[in-house]
Amino acid sequence: MRKDYNSGMRIIEIFESLQGEGLWLGMPSWFVRLAGCNLACAWCDTPYARDAAAGTAHTLAQVLDLARMARPQHVVITGGEPTLAGDELIALCAGLRRIGKVVTVESNATMFVDCNPPLMSLSPKSEVWHDDVLAAYVQRGYCVQVKVVVRDAAEARAAAQRLLPLAIPRERLFLMPLAHTREEHLCAATWLAPLCGELGVRLAVRAQALLWNGMRGR
Repeated sequence: MRKDYNSGMRIIEIFESLQGEGLWLGMPSWFVRLAGCNLACAWCDTPYARDAAAGTAHTLAQVLDLARMARPQHVVITGGEPTLAGDELIALCAGLRRIGKVVTVESNATMFVDCNPPLMSLSPKSEVWHDDVLAAYVQRGYCVQVKVVVRDAAEARAAAQRLLPLAIPRERLFLMPLAHTREEHLCAATWLAPLCGELGVRLAVRAQALLWNGMRGR
């Protein structure tokens, strides 16, 4: 049965900013934050996006109309957890690609959804880590980057040990400090930066923390 997209997807916020993390760090981007998350991480920096009933309903056509008017070519679909949208996420990615946008989907890697963006950005959590989901995206030939939030050296080493066997180039494996503010980021970098050098993975600089010190919508 064909999905009826007139019922709308729930969107918390839409804004323009710079991509703060990963391969497209610093790229002017148009962000679409979907409502709803299947996790409740204590360190979440967007707890206002957890409620699936929050935000405002948008049809697929409405979102694509807004995307056509947006200046950046790059679009970041984030949340919440975008894969909860299922078929709506698949349709949104396809529609954005049709109008010439370069899409990144940010996901916690708890579910596989065949949305096929140019970049699938996966952020597994140490407490909820699905090796089968990570493997599914890799095996389907997705361009994948993996960013893992770590709180200490032990978590960083454990994450690297799980990531390195995956068939993902090391330049797309990131360890990211648990940091919402500029001060927290700079403090964490003092131990994480040299450790990334030792482990042979990338330090995920969180530009949104360094530039805007945790300000919402940036």
